[in-house]
Amino acid sequence: MTEQFLTWAKEEFELTREMPGGGTYLDTLESVVKQTGGRIVPPELASHGDCPIRAAYLWQYFSEASNLRVYDSFAGLPQRISMLEWQAWSMLTRTPLAEFEVRILTSLDSLYVSQKRGSQKPKGKK
Repeated sequence: MTEQFLTWAKEEFELTREMPGGGTYLDTLESVVKQTGGRIVPPELASHGDCPIRAAYLWQYFSEASNLRVYDSFAGLPQRISMLEWQAWSMLTRTPLAEFEVRILTSLDSLYVSQKRGSQKPKGKK
C-alpha cells in the first residue's frame, strides 16, 4: 500500500502544482478535455486515478496537518512538518498515529515539500 500511495501522491502533487500564469497543471489538462469535448484526454490525466482506498485516511490526515504548515517568510517556500507538529496535531485532534503511519506521513510531507520547492521560485527572484 505504501509505495502505491506515495506514487499516487507524487502524481497528485505534480498535477496540482501552480502554473506561472495562474491555475494548476490539472486545470490546464482539464481545459484540454473540455475544449475537445472529451476527445483528447492527456495521458497524465487518464492514468491518474483516485487515492488508494486503504490510504485515504492518511491523505486526509496529511491535508489537515498541511493546512497548518509554516512557510518561509522570505522565500514563501513550505517547511516540513516537524515531528513535534505531528505530535501536536495528533493530540489536538485525538488521532493516535502508529509508527508506520508517521513514517508514511513524513515521507508524504517530504514529497510535497520537494515538489513545491522544485516548482516555485523564491519571492523576490526573477
